[in-house]
Amino acid sequence: MRRPIYLFFLGIFSIITIVGCTTNEVEISKIIKEEIEKQPLSELDTNISRWKANKLSNYQFDFQWICFCEPDYISPVTITVEDDVISHVMYSETKILVQEDKLSRYKTIDDLFSFVQDAYNQNAHQISIHYDPHRGYPIKGSVDYVEMIADDEKGFEIKNLMELETNEDGTWLIERLPINEILLQINKNIPPSINISVEGYLTDSCTLFHQIKQKQKENLVTVEITTKRPRDAFCAEVITEISKSIQLKANFLIGQDYILIVNDKEKHIDL
Repeated sequence: MRRPIYLFFLGIFSIITIVGCTTNEVEISKIIKEEIEKQPLSELDTNISRWKANKLSNYQFDFQWICFCEPDYISPVTITVEDDVISHVMYSETKILVQEDKLSRYKTIDDLFSFVQDAYNQNAHQISIHYDPHRGYPIKGSVDYVEMIADDEKGFEIKNLMELETNEDGTWLIERLPINEILLQINKNIPPSINISVEGYLTDSCTLFHQIKQKQKENLVTVEITTKRPRDAFCAEVITEISKSIQLKANFLIGQDYILIVNDKEKHIDL
């Protein structure tokens, strides 16, 4: 979390007071910039950066508000976003499109980040947000605005966020491979190397393997395995097992502990 803002500005004021008599404006600006850059990113800022790094502007996800609201308001829906704008919203159970005059109640991922930021700006009594470890978007959250007021809490839940990818073959839904098991093979050489075997499954007759992405941030290693299927296809519900062998590209060191996240599965690695 960031340091309290008054402490930050107190520090800046102290710097200006100390160096103001002997330093020109350019040097003072440089010192202030360096001090700002030292501020650690909040969890919200970190995940906003992670989301923006993925550059997703076309996607869909299942969404539900959680609050003491009318039944229609909290009904589960599927939201489709195209070019960073909600194109349509469909009730998940009935597959009926939500009326246009009700679309304003729903939010893109960027809008949900703003919803969370607004809660912080309003000094809400309690804020609890969980983020996706790969893409940074909020997957579940709740805000209690005023401690002494009952039923003012508002929360949300996101499931099944899928990228929309369009090429000459049409539009594809990109989603993570469901995983049953992860097996590790650790070679404690110098430097050490790690191979993983991932056992998962394709959920229907139209779904195909898509790609594998790897990232490392310090001692956190993430692997995202995705599948693809035609957006508007009607597919037979046939489960097909799939196995992938992956050599991790991270820089590992003997004596360090690491966390490996493969889609929604987590493993601890002790070297």
